[in-house]
Amino acid sequence: MELLKQPQLEERLQAINQCNEDLVLVNDIATALTSTLDLDQILDLTLTRVMSYLDIEAGEILLCEDGSDVLRLALHRGQETEAFWGHEHCQCKECLMEGISAADQPFTTTTVDSNCCQFHQQALEAGFHFWASIPLTSQRKLMGVMNVLSRRERQLDQHEIELLNTIGTWAGIAIKNATLHHHAQRLAVLEERERIGMDLHDGIIQSIYAVGLALDFARGSLHDNLDGSQALEKIEQAIEGLNSTIRDLRAYILDLQPRQLRDEESLMHGLRRLLDEFQINSTIQGTLTGPENELPSFPKAHAKALFHICQESLANIAKHAQARQAKINLWTTKERVLLEVVDDGQGFNPEHIGATLGHGLSNMLLRARKVGGDVEIISAPEEGTTVLAWVPRYQS
Repeated sequence: MELLKQPQLEERLQAINQCNEDLVLVNDIATALTSTLDLDQILDLTLTRVMSYLDIEAGEILLCEDGSDVLRLALHRGQETEAFWGHEHCQCKECLMEGISAADQPFTTTTVDSNCCQFHQQALEAGFHFWASIPLTSQRKLMGVMNVLSRRERQLDQHEIELLNTIGTWAGIAIKNATLHHHAQRLAVLEERERIGMDLHDGIIQSIYAVGLALDFARGSLHDNLDGSQALEKIEQAIEGLNSTIRDLRAYILDLQPRQLRDEESLMHGLRRLLDEFQINSTIQGTLTGPENELPSFPKAHAKALFHICQESLANIAKHAQARQAKINLWTTKERVLLEVVDDGQGFNPEHIGATLGHGLSNMLLRARKVGGDVEIISAPEEGTTVLAWVPRYQS
């Protein structure tokens, strides 16, 4: 076996040490990037580690904006901020990207001169001679670019380029995951706002409207010089309604959950309560038909959906229909529970729905479809309105 000479041993040892350092770097970056979904932490960690590894004085990261070819400056570290982009946005097609757009590999240059683009000119004026641009990719899709600069002239060997490419891929994947997480959080917030808006509209706002109906009836009684006891009774109902609404608001603020259909009551019991309140606060006569026994295995979320659809339908009848009668029918099949609310009012053209009525109908559709059901509205001028809603009888 041939013995290695001292220079060869030192060279071999140096290569082993460099390999170990590279493995530690990649492992540290991979571990850190996969442990967080905070985009700022991901960018700071990536740029700081690369600048330290290359012993670079300045660096920045630009991110691709969604659905466009625009890069936005997201982070800068190190010396001479003015040596980088003087503006926060640039086009991916500008010369900064030309060297890496095809192969998705780090692009370096040591030929910064006055004939180059604005970025190079600013770097030259600040005394920088080395520039490297590293793509941050996920599934070969460009997520951003990391630029690093140095005043010292140097070259990257193939080993360093491969290492930077690996880091760019890890960072790109982490940026993609953080972006998806951010979008998911935004969607959850929007859905929660929509739910709160529907619950307020279907519950508390309708209760306030019922108070208004009672007071309007009392005012009409006094104006027509009728028995004052009727007006007094309606005023008492309005006071109780306001007190009830205040209690509902307090409860809603505490847990942001609608309290209209109580957990211990059946759907038929809740519908009967809705109809009683509806008749108390309007001059419209109503009837309710349906199964008296509790529906076995009927999900509570499905019952609440039908409850609120009925509530919205009765509110629309009171506000818009000018009806004399309203009928609520509930029945079941093997697969579905169906609710029908019918009035004999003035009806409307479904193609010409006003903003207020349209919001209520939209709420009905959203509630039914969120539990796998649907709603059909049948109406025509002077022919009344039928709201037919169904939901699955069992949890899917």
